[in-house]
Amino acid sequence: GGYDGGRGGGYDGGRGRGRGEGSFGGRGGGGGGRSGGYGRGPRPITGEEIPFRTVIEPEAASNLSEMMRKLAIRPTTAKESTGRATRPGFGTLGKDIGSVLSNHLPISFLNANTPLLRLYDVTVCRKDPRLPRQDPSKPIPMLETEKNRKAIDMLFANKKWDKNRFAYDGQKLLFIAGEMAPDSLVESVKLLYSDGSSEEAWIQLVFTEMRDPASYVNSFVSGRANQDAQDPIQGIDLAFRMKSFSDPTKFAYKRGIYERGAFKALSPRMNAHVGFSQSLQLTTSGLSLAVDLSYAPVPVSEPLIEMVRKTLNIQDQQALMRGPLDPRQIKMLNAAVAQSMLTIKVKHRQTGRTTFSLASFSSIPAQKITFELKGPSDETAVISTIEKYYLDRYKVKLRYPNLPCAVTKKGDMIPIELCDIFPLGANRKLSTTETAEMILHCAKPPADRMQELSQLIERRGFNNDKVIAGFGLKVPSNNFLRVPARILRQPFLHYGRNTILDPGNSGDWNLRDIFFFTPARLESLAIVDFANVPEDQMRMFLDTFYGALKDKGMGISFDPKSVKVPKVVFSGHYISTRDVSNALDNVIRDATRVFNKLPLVLVFQKRYNEQYKVVKHFCDATFGVQSQCLVCDKIGIGQGKEPRGLGSRLAGVSLKVNAKLGGENVRLYKDLEFCPVLKGRKVMIMGADVSHPTGLTKADVAKAAAEKNMSLIPSVVAVTASMNLSCTRYIAEVRQQTSLQEEIQDFEAITLGLLTEWYKNMKQLPDCIVMYRDGVSEGQFRMVEDKECQAIVKACTHVKVGYNPKITFITVQKRHNTRLVPSPGDTTHIMNGNIVPGTTVDRDITHPSDFDFYLNSHKCLQGTTKAAKYCVIRDDVKFSADEVQVLSYWLCYIFFRCNKAVSYPAPTYYAHWAAFRGRCRILAEAEDNDASSETGSTASSAGGSALVDAKLRNMAQLHPNMKSTMYFV
Repeated sequence: GGYDGGRGGGYDGGRGRGRGEGSFGGRGGGGGGRSGGYGRGPRPITGEEIPFRTVIEPEAASNLSEMMRKLAIRPTTAKESTGRATRPGFGTLGKDIGSVLSNHLPISFLNANTPLLRLYDVTVCRKDPRLPRQDPSKPIPMLETEKNRKAIDMLFANKKWDKNRFAYDGQKLLFIAGEMAPDSLVESVKLLYSDGSSEEAWIQLVFTEMRDPASYVNSFVSGRANQDAQDPIQGIDLAFRMKSFSDPTKFAYKRGIYERGAFKALSPRMNAHVGFSQSLQLTTSGLSLAVDLSYAPVPVSEPLIEMVRKTLNIQDQQALMRGPLDPRQIKMLNAAVAQSMLTIKVKHRQTGRTTFSLASFSSIPAQKITFELKGPSDETAVISTIEKYYLDRYKVKLRYPNLPCAVTKKGDMIPIELCDIFPLGANRKLSTTETAEMILHCAKPPADRMQELSQLIERRGFNNDKVIAGFGLKVPSNNFLRVPARILRQPFLHYGRNTILDPGNSGDWNLRDIFFFTPARLESLAIVDFANVPEDQMRMFLDTFYGALKDKGMGISFDPKSVKVPKVVFSGHYISTRDVSNALDNVIRDATRVFNKLPLVLVFQKRYNEQYKVVKHFCDATFGVQSQCLVCDKIGIGQGKEPRGLGSRLAGVSLKVNAKLGGENVRLYKDLEFCPVLKGRKVMIMGADVSHPTGLTKADVAKAAAEKNMSLIPSVVAVTASMNLSCTRYIAEVRQQTSLQEEIQDFEAITLGLLTEWYKNMKQLPDCIVMYRDGVSEGQFRMVEDKECQAIVKACTHVKVGYNPKITFITVQKRHNTRLVPSPGDTTHIMNGNIVPGTTVDRDITHPSDFDFYLNSHKCLQGTTKAAKYCVIRDDVKFSADEVQVLSYWLCYIFFRCNKAVSYPAPTYYAHWAAFRGRCRILAEAEDNDASSETGSTASSAGGSALVDAKLRNMAQLHPNMKSTMYFV
């Protein structure tokens, strides 16, 4: 919210009346803003004399002292473990609030004689799978999912097998409850279509193993089962989805089930369908089904030719018949395809394969594309055009033979008038407007969300589902589980000039009259103005900018009134990559000459992300200077704009600028001494994240590897590590790796580099390493344990002989299906309808033996919050449950980009931003120097196709000047 208090309204105290007596009044009073300090004037934290300016309630100080006392009482029963970390006990700290409501539905078995599940490997193909094949090592090509399901349904009908006792995923997995099918079977069925056509499908079933989910669940709850617990309940998970697969009013898309008629139009080409996602969970309470509302942006099903017309802005479809498209129009269409990653469905036939991934459009029209059409023998081969082929083979006379063909990923060419956009195969990136509409549609308050979810579950009718009953299961009630919860206390924050601040329990705080812990100096400045900001507004901006820096204690090494800051201004709309490079080169040279220092470059953009990735690429990789991009629409300056609230916005900018220039915004009070197991130890905290390119599937990657195609955009891995004992200053190692590869491939080398930098800074090695790893699921925990944890261990052995620090490895998950909301009737522990920051759950819906918990650390401004799920994979440090929960929560308060608690720990958040900056260095390398910068991409995906020219696929190296800085903030 900046020093003006964000939405709370600035110096006047925002919403609410202050109850303060000192200079830092109460919540929202005095300087409090909407969530200002909780002060009644300077008071000591405890009874001892402390030479600090304190902005703390006496009651808060007492609560913190009591918490520290309890933390110091460590369990004495902790036992050594050579495998995955086990729960040392449950957390006890914080305020017990009774319970919160989860979105878990309990599942039970009908009786003790629950049937065993037989798992079959399935092949559905066009030829008898027993016939000899040219290359037996390659898998037999399957039919499309929809046809596979139809074939299995017909097989069960023909065999008169009980259709309520099987669950099929549409591809390779078939579960049958009880004895019904033989161990091996090959049959053919005839698939009939609405146009009167038909085709033969061959089905091969091969029994692979027997599974006993009931026994496994009982063993799991008692802690005797294998920790990697998903496979034994996979059949049950499928059984809960089967009814939706066959319901014509619903459709399955990715992990959700959506209603065909329930949608909101985001734009003329995109709808947001509402449905639910479900995830089967094994918990201390047994089996439960986590059900959550889900919203899917799905392209409108329309003829491909309509997409062509809209993309080219041709009002009349008949105008397309007047002549072939020019190269510029083809380029526009291919750019749209690269952004959309569309799937098309042919409409001239229903047999054979009917859906294809759209790769591009041909450069010449269908009537001029020729190919060799082979007859019964090579001697009868003839040259044909696409137009003539479709007339001879399918009796289809093309209406638009002058238009290009749709080119599939396999290189097949299909006339665009014979194609429809297949919505369920698309992965189109939303425009800025569509994204805004999607957020508004999805952001439902918790009460509304749970009510709508209950209605969906009622319509779904789990208790009336014959397949679920056929698998021996039932959902006793549609009432969601209530689970015990506590609210952890927020930390005290240490700011500059010995100021100790209690940020309050709202998740954000005001920084009026607060100085950075270590203010940096602005020694040189340059401006690149892509928005052509009026001169009077630019002067006002710079005056406010300098004031915002000084208000936080930052120094300015030059006289702003007498020194003219070097500036490059663009007045045209077309800005090429070369223009950006030349502008940065010139302005950096000028600023270095004026100030004798490399500058901080302020970049003004008209709209969000216009030149962002190109600017960051050149600043990070080529010139080695810090940069700060400013969106004129957001800060309220530019042609025809009235600047408003500039001070509060630039206060937020000052947070990033101070960090980039080497400053330190804030520390935890007394650093990590609150955690007894870390007290007196030198600790390095790490964070890791992997960013994947949009629009790719694992099948694309497998195909590219088989063809030795190196043109796929790689995934980007970023690992951060603290470089001081306060664990507030971080550096990042950023690498590229195989597309969609979640395991960090160079983890050992990355960790070795970070430890080497730590040693250079601290002249010693850390006693403990605590890693927060983002982006992995439960199914990847074994990989983390076996590969990534061991990579850290190996890196330590290479640093120094005999070096063996204590290592704790914690995963952080946001992409899970669990939601926690206030219990009905709870009006005390609630904020914007949501659970409050610090809410922690480690019972009932957690693992019976794994060391996991849910923690909501941030304030939710709209919609329903999602708590992060933490799981301790390895724990050499031997944290207690309270220690790891408090450490994880308090690290969310020292994220330098904002003065608020974020949704997961700062080192992991930094890794996310560092990976994003690494992706900018890949995508900017792939920019066409003659093309203008993209305007429709979003910061989360950074724009661009998943396919680029092979020679441009590599990430540009980070400039040496940036290596030891927080350039990614």
